Amino acid sequence: MLASSRSGSFTERVGAEVLRPLVSSNQGEQVMTMRSALRSAAITVVATVGAATFVVVGVGVDAAQAKGGVVHGSATIFEFSNPPFEEGLFASVVYGRTSDRAYVGDWDGNGSDTLAARRGNTYFLQGDVESPTSDRAVSFGRAADETYVGDWDGDGTTTPAVRRGNVFHFTDRWEGGAADRATAFGKPGDRIFVGDWDGDGTDTLAIVRNGHLHLTDDLSTGRTSEIIRWWFPDDTLVHIGDWDGDGRDTIGLRYPYQPPRGYSWSDWALYDDLAGTTPLPGRQLGETFRYGGGSGAAFAGDWDGDGRDELGGRFPF
Repeated sequence: MLASSRSGSFTERVGAEVLRPLVSSNQGEQVMTMRSALRSAAITVVATVGAATFVVVGVGVDAAQAKGGVVHGSATIFEFSNPPFEEGLFASVVYGRTSDRAYVGDWDGNGSDTLAARRGNTYFLQGDVESPTSDRAVSFGRAADETYVGDWDGDGTTTPAVRRGNVFHFTDRWEGGAADRATAFGKPGDRIFVGDWDGDGTDTLAIVRNGHLHLTDDLSTGRTSEIIRWWFPDDTLVHIGDWDGDGRDTIGLRYPYQPPRGYSWSDWALYDDLAGTTPLPGRQLGETFRYGGGSGAAFAGDWDGDGRDELGGRFPF
């Protein structure tokens, strides 16, 4: 894949094969000096670090597909933050290709989340958020499949599921081959969320339709177990995460702002429920904090293995 924020050369790899050098950097902080230059919508940014040049294809604000969905965008620079609980940056990395689809999950069951780059039907799994290369590559499904990732069997490891129409094909292992089971849920085109809604250690699915969140806690039947009324529009940028470490995934709302001039930004509000009516402990209802720019894709994951999800972004962000 590509190089990390630590010193050394940024090189593109597939497995162990080095394809070409991209850029050299003496210090990881130089990656982050581009942050303000990259916070803009729908443009191509060319940023120079020393004698080398980054070319980053910019995108507008991308709809959140929850913790288990694809991280949209076409840049290869990712950052992993400490907010909302601590200040500063946890790590940054250059990983994959601009055409890759990115995912976040715990691929090895060690308690911390990292990236996966999907290329066709092959997933290149990162072992550490600062690692420039993948630990392994596994093929599953078809190149045209719509993919989601989650811990479907509660063993602590995140694995893929592919959706074809309204049927989800799940696998509980990173070995390729056929799916372990298939379940119909929702309708084709429904907006899908993935999370552990009841804190039992197993991820399941949810869909949004006409202002209501439809949850299932049983992947064997796909039956709706609960319906929750949302007070915000269906196209709101919703992110799913376990923000307080209690084992249950809840919602976070992102409000991006892109003024005609100057820098853009995003305000965030995190909640302790799926309805957006209960604030996290120690916060007031509707209390927001600022993180990231007003464009690009954001995502959530547990970078340090403490049981709480933090935020991250795919540049330009």
